[in-house]
Amino acid sequence: MHINDLSKYGVSGSLIDLWRACGHERLLPIQQIAVQRYNLFGGESILVSAPTSSGKTFIGEMATANVMTGGGKAIYLVPLKALATEKFETFRERYAPQGARVVVSTRDYREYDEAIENQAYDIAVVVYEKMQQLLTRKARMLHGVGLVVADEIQMLADPERGADLEVLLTRLRLSQVPFQFVGLSAVLRNNDLLSRWLGARFLEHYERPVELRRGILFEGEFAYQTYNSRSQGTEPLPGAAEGPAWKIMMSTALALAAQGEQSLIFLSDKNSTRNMASRAAEEFSGAPAVEAIEDLRTL
Repeated sequence: MHINDLSKYGVSGSLIDLWRACGHERLLPIQQIAVQRYNLFGGESILVSAPTSSGKTFIGEMATANVMTGGGKAIYLVPLKALATEKFETFRERYAPQGARVVVSTRDYREYDEAIENQAYDIAVVVYEKMQQLLTRKARMLHGVGLVVADEIQMLADPERGADLEVLLTRLRLSQVPFQFVGLSAVLRNNDLLSRWLGARFLEHYERPVELRRGILFEGEFAYQTYNSRSQGTEPLPGAAEGPAWKIMMSTALALAAQGEQSLIFLSDKNSTRNMASRAAEEFSGAPAVEAIEDLRTL
């Protein structure tokens, strides 16, 4: 589905032009399903369950921007301060030129709390626990809200924070405010039960737009299974075939970098991460990541 086709669903031309400028020429499968079959732009509440990088986050953004341009207010809930800051910067960059008042609220960021309580905003990005505090101080702050997006809603399964999120969602459900609800979740058990409790239609989609191969690297051979098709295969990967695990991982990542490919290496703790980065810096002879370094300077 081409992004221009969203005009058939009442999406403004300015939003379509903006999304196209951000690289969204065509909707991914899960996004198209949300629009065509789940009435995303018609105000229907949905719970989206899909793997990482499937495109579900843009579903929340589309709903947020559409409500905003229609004169409504949108609250975008996230579990972490870092995610709140990232989403705030993205929304402010994209939608402030469209006339939107974009605000953010975390435990450390209180500049806009009064504006949120007094509904002097168009898009508010709020961390889960901070939303609890705001509702406690002023329960009527939800009146006039047209949309609530809850990102990373699989946090319900978290042993430490899941109960607090359940209480927050319960308060939202009991508020009697007729807002559209869009929940975004990674794979989570009993999603159908959860969607009924939330009063939302359940959209489940487990295919990745870019195929993922998962497997084991041993003696230079990568034995894998693909995520979507479940097909199996092997391929040689460059880098050391023997040695300690850190050496094999790093040499493989460096060899891939020399071919212009990117790698993410996940380690168990901060010290291991720092040591791996230092070793890679010592052995890698490529150009510095200037843009990434500049981005880090602002944090």
